[in-house]
Amino acid sequence: DVKELEEALVAKIEEIREEKGISSSALGRMAFPEAGNSVVKMQNIRKGRKQSLTIGELIKLAVALDVDPVGLLSSVTFSKLPKILSK
Repeated sequence: DVKELEEALVAKIEEIREEKGISSSALGRMAFPEAGNSVVKMQNIRKGRKQSLTIGELIKLAVALDVDPVGLLSSVTFSKLPKILSK
């Protein structure tokens, strides 16, 4: 299920953010400086209020966290793949 994968991805982003000691609002400002209210945008992503996470948003978040976007996605995908395929 795509929604389940997105939730796992957001959880992984949160885990990395916390490990790096970056606040959610700071991550929002770093990843989405062009957004009118980057803090609210980040809150909406974290709380699942945003309908879906775009590839562009994933890349921006990964770059702001200084992690490889492909590695970030694959780490979540491979851990969830057996469960997704069993459905």
